[in-house]
Amino acid sequence: MIFTVRIRLWILSAFALNVMFSGQALAQFQPESSDRWVTAWSTSQQTLGAEVISDATVRMIVRVTIPGEAIRLRIDNAFGNRPLVIGSVYVGQRMREASLLPDSNRKVLFGGSASVTIGEGGTVLSDPVSMEVRARQDLAVSLYLPDSNVRPSQHTRAGVTSYISENGAGDLTATGNPDVFSNTTTAMLWVKAVDVLTPFSAGTIVAFGDSITDGSCSTLDASDRWEDWLSVRLAFDANGGRGGFKAVLNEGIGGNTVTRLTLQPPPNSPTGIERLERDVLSHHGVTHVILFMGTNDIRREVSATDLIEGMQTIIQRVKDRGLEIIGATIIPRHNRAPNETNTGWDDGKTQIRNEVNEWIRTKAPLDAVIDFDRVVRDSENPDLIYPPFNCDDIHPSPLGYYEMGQAVPLELFVSLGQKSATQSRQESPGRKPWGEPDLEGVWSHGTITPLERPLEFGEREFLTDEEVADLNEEAATRGDRRDLTDPERDVRAAYNAVWWDRGVSVGRTSLIVDPPDGRLPPMTPEAEEKAASSENARLRDIRVGRLPASGPEDMDLGDRCLLYRPVPVTSSGYNNHVQIAQTKTHVAIFQEQIHEVRIIPLDGRPHISGQIRQWLGDSRGWWEGDTLVVETTNFSEKTNYQGSSEHRHVVERFTRVGEDVLEYTFTVSDPTTWTRPWTGMVPWRKTEGPIYEYACHEGNYGMVNLLEGSRSQERE
Repeated sequence: MIFTVRIRLWILSAFALNVMFSGQALAQFQPESSDRWVTAWSTSQQTLGAEVISDATVRMIVRVTIPGEAIRLRIDNAFGNRPLVIGSVYVGQRMREASLLPDSNRKVLFGGSASVTIGEGGTVLSDPVSMEVRARQDLAVSLYLPDSNVRPSQHTRAGVTSYISENGAGDLTATGNPDVFSNTTTAMLWVKAVDVLTPFSAGTIVAFGDSITDGSCSTLDASDRWEDWLSVRLAFDANGGRGGFKAVLNEGIGGNTVTRLTLQPPPNSPTGIERLERDVLSHHGVTHVILFMGTNDIRREVSATDLIEGMQTIIQRVKDRGLEIIGATIIPRHNRAPNETNTGWDDGKTQIRNEVNEWIRTKAPLDAVIDFDRVVRDSENPDLIYPPFNCDDIHPSPLGYYEMGQAVPLELFVSLGQKSATQSRQESPGRKPWGEPDLEGVWSHGTITPLERPLEFGEREFLTDEEVADLNEEAATRGDRRDLTDPERDVRAAYNAVWWDRGVSVGRTSLIVDPPDGRLPPMTPEAEEKAASSENARLRDIRVGRLPASGPEDMDLGDRCLLYRPVPVTSSGYNNHVQIAQTKTHVAIFQEQIHEVRIIPLDGRPHISGQIRQWLGDSRGWWEGDTLVVETTNFSEKTNYQGSSEHRHVVERFTRVGEDVLEYTFTVSDPTTWTRPWTGMVPWRKTEGPIYEYACHEGNYGMVNLLEGSRSQERE
């Protein structure tokens, strides 16, 4: 029976029900349909701090770079050596030092709860907080740490003074009294990013770099790094009417490198390749990335070939997300003799720098180039920094940073961004009457590419064209093979071959694109213990037929015809179709097997209470340019995905990149299951449909027969 018409009516009816029953439970603020979440400030966590905090409050100072009407906080425990318990969080508008604008301090909730626990390597995003902010306004984020001897996951040199109470002082997050914060720090503890809900922003620029982006030699509390000056210029430009506000993020780490391969001494922080997902691609509203690294790779004895290869990896991964990437040339570095901890700099390393810079200027597959080398070099000796711009023979002085920020052409982000948007609207496969990309239709996500990279591929991310062709041919002809030695098996195989819908290779060795090894991150000790438990072993034996099932509850949700594909959506051997229905305020995603449908509000309402758990979780969506972003939380403990728990958090991105191709990217985090988030990507292909009704319903004869088989197994 053709299911297309019926499911379409059902989806649209469900839209109406969803709106009707949830209308009274919206957030305190009602965002306009033109509003969207944009990351307006961020930093890069790089290590586990040495400072020990016990029953104390920290007040971290951050500066947002665009205006908006609400904010939300991202807190990371990237380097934590144990789960991080946060008892209370407040955010207020700073006046000076640790003091706040009166009546500006707001309580921050996480899934409706005032406290939150973040696992080792985990991250959490707060509920929205209604608060009007201005471009380049300082906010004070106060965190109460009730546990003892907590070491912070931190960015070490944040360039701004923040504040810490005495240990044992307790919860001071709500106080407006600055005197209780008797200690200071220039590290940024735990706070990773601030998103702003805004109708004014044209997106986010991420400055992705090393200490020259981090701001070594800049002035403490002065915000006079090169990207700070760029942010100021963009704010003036937006107020002048040339375009929307552009947020600017500083994702620089002192000593950071592009790659880890062959470097001596080894890098002391996550490399650019390793942290690209966490520090760039996970942010909201990103349109442009400025890649400004390489000097520390060269200092650590990298070859030009290996450095260029690492840069190409970053460039390709950014482009795969549909973002523009701008390369910055490596500035001069003066010769320095090696010592016990530093391999120094010499003429040979300058030669490698010049070779890489020439590649950046003339051959790199970049969208544009910012030539910082030419901005700061000495005209009389171009292998040295111009003396007034030189701080320490490695980093620019504050004046040098100013000149660098002034030298960045704004048209890279304003005119080019407007041109890209215009071209996208003219060349895109279609748009809805209200202007958003048309994602409607039936799509197939079937692929023979495995989720995890097989070990034999090592660090290889991509297949050759010949390998792809061979794999696709093998998948297409697998059902044609005969087994003349066993007629019964031959007939059975022929019957089952009708149902296979394996798809084709995506050209990579795995669907996972981060971590760079293409494999799931290591599991936490808690997850390993759960996986090895006797109850898990019993259920595994039941589901493969080694033990009888006591009742339906022992069977998994697929066997019970309740749920086959949890979130995120990944393929199997057949029934790999999805139908999308779309209105201005909602999107519905209907999965062929087993009739799962998610109805996703796009109107800015918060997630439901964290006490309510659902098989498909609770999804909320928004548009970032031409990409639909869907965030899903509140999973039931029964919807296991790759061993995850109810603490799973999924961010999906849907971008129509061609007439018949929709790029689907998903990032999964669960601090109780994995030591870090991970990301996968697969193209969905447009099909003519229709989707037919899937013959699997709870309580059908299949379940009866399965349980009868269990009873028979018991009698034997």
